[in-house]
Amino acid sequence: MECFKEKRFLFWKYKTIEHTYKKHKISKFMNSSTTFHVHYKCEVCGAEYTKKFVEQDELLLSGIPIEELKKVTAYNWYYCA
Repeated sequence: MECFKEKRFLFWKYKTIEHTYKKHKISKFMNSSTTFHVHYKCEVCGAEYTKKFVEQDELLLSGIPIEELKKVTAYNWYYCA
């Protein structure tokens, strides 16, 4: 896999994992929640992780429009391009 990198330190070899995560979608746990869940996906291998309890201000600073965040519910997700 391309995310696995082999590195060296003196005469030791070790492997690391370096994903290139990109925002995939934004959702809420419940419709009444004030925080969001941001789902990330690796562009190379497809690995996923979720960052939970993200405040609206953080998403606004990252460039997500306020109109789209108002539409997000537990069933209606916002998919990042």
